[in-house]
Amino acid sequence: MGNSDPFTTPGATVSRRCPYSTEYDPPAPILPVCFGDPAGSDGGVAASALVDSGADISVIPVAVAEALRLPRVDLTSVTGVGGTVRAPIVAARLDIARRSLVVRAVALADEAILGRDVINRFTLTLDGPGRALEMIAAPVKRAGSRRAKH
Repeated sequence: MGNSDPFTTPGATVSRRCPYSTEYDPPAPILPVCFGDPAGSDGGVAASALVDSGADISVIPVAVAEALRLPRVDLTSVTGVGGTVRAPIVAARLDIARRSLVVRAVALADEAILGRDVINRFTLTLDGPGRALEMIAAPVKRAGSRRAKH
């Protein structure tokens, strides 16, 4: 039997609708994610991540980055409502919509945030009145398939 999971079936385009979180006021779009070691070792930490199109880069809670012992790859300044702070950038595996991505994320505070570095890889539609986010995942390429260069 073939693979029937549309999130991992080559050539499949899938959409997923997720309700906004009412833990925010006003309610906000969130997506379930799992953070892990970029080397792909087993395990990880599940989280609900705020979708923030105003964030340049994604954020991983510092406690999660420390617990997973994620490698620090850089240091950056982060400016927000509370001012500017220096924070480490770590390499992390991010599982989202049954896709695994290796990302650079800022280890900061205690909230997971998906910035444009991740959300620009998907098609997202915000339905404010319906308090839901629709995520469309692009087709997965077949293993070993490459586009011919012309």
